Amino acid sequence: MSTHHVEEQASRTVVGCLRGVISACAGLLLAAFIGIGAGNATNVWMGIAVGGISALLFLSISAWLMNTARTLTVLDCILPIPIGLISSILFAPISLMGLSIFSIATCTGAAAFLSAALFMYRAKRITGGWLILPFLVFVYELLPIEIPGDIDNFLALGGNATNMLLAQMKASTLHELE
Repeated sequence: MSTHHVEEQASRTVVGCLRGVISACAGLLLAAFIGIGAGNATNVWMGIAVGGISALLFLSISAWLMNTARTLTVLDCILPIPIGLISSILFAPISLMGLSIFSIATCTGAAAFLSAALFMYRAKRITGGWLILPFLVFVYELLPIEIPGDIDNFLALGGNATNMLLAQMKASTLHELE
């Protein structure tokens, strides 16, 4: 098997995984909004049913997107930012009730780091391995859970910043060697 074919297959896998998980997160957030709206319009059980059916539909679409991915598009690279903003807005009341305003900023920051890493990957400046940490931090920050205190937020953003700095340094070093 040629090196080019292996790299192309790995790229499809990374793109498919990212596209699938990001679209699943967006779909689940949208399903939550749909379920809440249906629950408010009718009753709680109808909201749960409509939200559940919407979630299954969006997860099916996500699985299809995951399996049909070929190349990473600019839209794929930008998509984490609106998803992070939607999640920040959706979970802001939960965050503010716990008197933790910083998690709203870290959710948006994690989305920006992931988008930057995706653009670097798309430009072939980094390999897929450098996307793991920004992706995991992004998914963690989307959830409405938080370790008490701000240490997890500082570690998440600090870890992401360090990961991006190291990725950029490695990319620059490899570029100079060519």
